Amino acid sequence: MAKRRASCDMLIERLSAFLDGDLSATECARISRHAQTCSRCTQLTAELRRTVGLCQRAASTPLPPALRRRARASIKRLLQEDAKAH
Repeated sequence: MAKRRASCDMLIERLSAFLDGDLSATECARISRHAQTCSRCTQLTAELRRTVGLCQRAASTPLPPALRRRARASIKRLLQEDAKAH
């Protein structure tokens, strides 16, 4: 059980880098093997893949002008509040 927990922890720590293709072939193979045998990590990997895909698609969809103006105004206000607090 401790070995499985260590493998789960390793996958969780490296999952983003794994999905981004930023790990060595050896590390990728190790993560893939574990994800194939652990239902929890299989689900976590699938969920993060879906999330990344949704974010990529959302990033390519322009915001409507009114929403963009409101978002910029909110960000500007938050930055000003943060600057005053520090």
